Amino acid sequence: MATKKSIFTSEKEKTTTLSTKVPESLKDRIDVVNGKLKKVAPGKTFNISSILSDAITDAVDQAEKELTKIDDEGSTKEEGNPQTSNHSRAEEFQTESAEA
Repeated sequence: MATKKSIFTSEKEKTTTLSTKVPESLKDRIDVVNGKLKKVAPGKTFNISSILSDAITDAVDQAEKELTKIDDEGSTKEEGNPQTSNHSRAEEFQTESAEA
């Protein structure tokens, strides 16, 4: 895994909105961190967007690896079966997820 940048800095990049809900207690803790950070390091921010983006990136990277492994295992099993379709398990997963 690559070394991550500080959680107190952010880069400018084109973004899109992804909403999520968190427990109120977590939001309260974030507010406390931001309050303390303003006192001890003015100008720095606890960038939730960057933190969530890094966490989601790690999760998606892991999911892609696992899906590739599943697809590779499925391809090996399906080589002797002429009735199998040409689409991958990852595509099946995307379709199922979109329908849910």
